[in-house]
Amino acid sequence: MPPKGWPEERCSEELDPYMNYFYPLPRDFEERWRDHSEAARVVAENTAMMLVYVKGLGYGLALRGAGMDFRWSIARAYVLLGYLPPAWLEGLPELAGVRYDAEARLILNACLRALLVARRRLEHASRELRRLRRRLRARA
Repeated sequence: MPPKGWPEERCSEELDPYMNYFYPLPRDFEERWRDHSEAARVVAENTAMMLVYVKGLGYGLALRGAGMDFRWSIARAYVLLGYLPPAWLEGLPELAGVRYDAEARLILNACLRALLVARRRLEHASRELRRLRRRLRARA
């Protein structure tokens, strides 16, 4: 059952996700995109993704196709919605037809930024674990 106000045209079977994988959106999605139908349109018209709502998980993205590496489309969808792509994308493939234009630069820079943020978080977590290990050893 879609959320209240979800446009009927987004509820047809032909627009169902193709692959059974959920790419979660940040918790602030509902505040940032009060018009969910506009967010759904932006994603559907510009990527191979679609906006979905999963009860208990909230809003996220799902693929509308299969058969190749969709990391560019996944990253583009996050960027179009105003978010950094997930760091686990790690990199983007060099696909035929992809040119180094303004959009590619934006997506590549967003992916690089996401990796930088992830690296800083991992470094912080590593420092905290080393501190904890030292404190625990001192008590032993």
